[in-house]
Order: sequence, then C-alpha cells, then structure tokens
Amino acid sequence: MVKKEAERKVIRGRAIPLPGDEIDTDRIIPARFLKVITFEGIGKYAFFDERYDEDGIEKP
Repeated sequence: MVKKEAERKVIRGRAIPLPGDEIDTDRIIPARFLKVITFEGIGKYAFFDERYDEDGIEKP
C-alpha cells in the first residue's frame, strides 16, 4: 500500500504570538463585538484587545 503524501497549502497573513497553552476565546473575538446581527466583517475585531490599547490606538 502506497501512502498518499499530504497536500501542502501556503497560508499568508498577519500573525501575533499568543503565549500560553490555553487561550481564552475572548482574546480571539472579545464578547462585546459578538452583539452583531451578521458575522460579515467580524474579522476586524479578531484579537482586538491584543492589537489595540484601551483608547483604540494600534499597539506597536
């Protein structure tokens, strides 16, 4: 029996390191942004608190 080689995909995009083994899902999408009717455009809130300070200014 010949094993089929796994398909490889290239994924490009931004990434941020998240230290720790168990990630609180509120770090991914904070609950205050889950009050929307549709999820279209919700990606802009991904890791919001990791990316922006309390004044909404992007962290370096």
